[in-house]
Amino acid sequence: HVLFNLFPFSNTLCSPFQYNCSFWHLKQNFVEYEIDIDPTSLATRIISVREQLAKEWLQDLDLVVEANERVLSSYLNNVKHARDSVRTNDDDDDDEGKDKKRKEEKEEEGPIDLLQERAIQQVMAFEKVRLDTLMESQESYNFMNGIGPRPSPLRKSSLDLLLLLTMQESIHRVLRNFKGMG
Repeated sequence: HVLFNLFPFSNTLCSPFQYNCSFWHLKQNFVEYEIDIDPTSLATRIISVREQLAKEWLQDLDLVVEANERVLSSYLNNVKHARDSVRTNDDDDDDEGKDKKRKEEKEEEGPIDLLQERAIQQVMAFEKVRLDTLMESQESYNFMNGIGPRPSPLRKSSLDLLLLLTMQESIHRVLRNFKGMG
């Protein structure tokens, strides 16, 4: 590992291990700053940042719930649409002279045939919901209506962290339920 120093009065980048560099023996200039820190004001700032992040997480949890509801409804709609399309294809194949009773029995049975099940599985499972667009629409609505403070600069990364934590917690709950079942 070689350290390189750039000297303020030199335009060359010199390594301290090079003997032909003309300024390598000079010391680097350091600038020191003295800052007085007031512990009470620092603690107050830290607590206010924690409070703002907690309020944002409350809003973000609502966004996560809304996104999950959209994903679930999208999944259910896609499965229903796939079943309906398979059934309509089967109904088109039937002769018109057959009984309506047979069609009603087919609707009550649901997807029994393997081909029908595979056709349903080939449908896209759900439409992915982008949380950042939900978050931006909520932020712009809140800002335009004067509701709440401006979001923190770390809002998107804290939302990502919240998503990971909620996913981890849901996985742990599912595993605990399976463990409890035996």
